[in-house]
Amino acid sequence: MTWTTNRIAPTGDKEIFVAITAPDGAPLAVEALGSGRFTLEDGTEKLYTAKKTVAYTTGQKQTVSMDWKQNSDFKVGDYAVEIYHNGFKIGQGKVTLKKGGLF
Repeated sequence: MTWTTNRIAPTGDKEIFVAITAPDGAPLAVEALGSGRFTLEDGTEKLYTAKKTVAYTTGQKQTVSMDWKQNSDFKVGDYAVEIYHNGFKIGQGKVTLKKGGLF
């Protein structure tokens, strides 16, 4: 994810939560691999797939990447990816996985 310029957020460490949903609608969350729950701004809880602390500097763009390995095979299809900070959704996207094979 690339953060755009933000001149309001103060410089400092920011904890980012990534919530991935599989094509069948199930959240990808494996506690043994670092997944867990976090609280949304409305007080409800949501499962997260992974989290990362990012050193942010006010007004600077930066690229942040995060890898996810799971303990089962990935399914073919579209995965919804949502990114949260301080309980607010700050980004979203889609990743499509296709069936692999030999070329």
